[in-house]
Amino acid sequence: MPENNQNDQSRSSSRKIVGEEQFRLIVEAAPNGIIVVDDKGQIVFVNAEIEKMFGYARDGLIGKPVEILVPERFRARHPPFRTDFMKQPETRPMGAGRDLFGLRKNGTEFPVEIGLKPIQTDQGTLILSSVVDITERKKAEEQLRRSEERFQELADNIDEVFWLAEADWESIIYVSSAFETICGRSGESLCAKAQVWIDAIHQEDRPRVLEARKARKNVGYELEYRIVRPEGARSFVRLSRV
Repeated sequence: MPENNQNDQSRSSSRKIVGEEQFRLIVEAAPNGIIVVDDKGQIVFVNAEIEKMFGYARDGLIGKPVEILVPERFRARHPPFRTDFMKQPETRPMGAGRDLFGLRKNGTEFPVEIGLKPIQTDQGTLILSSVVDITERKKAEEQLRRSEERFQELADNIDEVFWLAEADWESIIYVSSAFETICGRSGESLCAKAQVWIDAIHQEDRPRVLEARKARKNVGYELEYRIVRPEGARSFVRLSRV
């Protein structure tokens, strides 16, 4: 009987060791950086991705205050935030809150997203932080912003009206500022209600324009017609659909 108990304990211990080893491998292979901090703000664990992301060897981080990874300009404010969090620790998803930055060992800053998860242990509350370097995403967002600004600048300096619409023309996605100049109606009103464009067409030309739109729904065409501004002024325009 004692021998059986010893064998059972051995098998149980073996299963535990295998489980811990599998967990360690999973954490080390995680694509996100993982940092575990104690209730005093000291780093107790980092994975390989954190070493790569921040440029530190693991031994250079364990036991150090987590503020070592925070840029100098935010460092003084970080402990109070951490203290407040520890008073009522709760899971904080990635991307929640303000813009955050990390500090590499070489002194360079980079934008990050951080998710927090409190873990209750026999030694007290630990905070597991999942860290993602979002440098490339921020670059892409900045490129998109600049591209949109260039597009807007170009659109604002073109005399012709152009707009982007859904295939059924029931929803206007974008209209250039020249629409208001030529048609006497705001672009916002057109985006809110596509009927605004139809209302601007001269009543005698309206059936012809609507028929052309219906008959040539999926092909490009050009069409001349008259528009009537709210004050009654009339102008000839050419519509090109692509």
